[in-house]
Amino acid sequence: DSRMMEQSHQRYNLPWRERLEFIDVLKLFSDFRGEYDPVRGSHRYFKLAEAGRYFGIALLNAHRSTADALLTRAVLHSIAGLPY
Repeated sequence: DSRMMEQSHQRYNLPWRERLEFIDVLKLFSDFRGEYDPVRGSHRYFKLAEAGRYFGIALLNAHRSTADALLTRAVLHSIAGLPY
């Protein structure tokens, strides 16, 4: 996703910040759930739709950027115990 964001910035001649920090919300969710995957030797990884279902989030996961962003935000808020 960061590569796509950088390409979009270049296309529209917008400045790009080289030192952006990204947070993997699904990694946070995997740690939150705490289900161990012996094959990977780490916590089990979940898809965004699975994370949304876990919290009972009724947002559409249409694999479109806006829907995915809203669902990701709702999952993050749910992990933090905040309303989404």
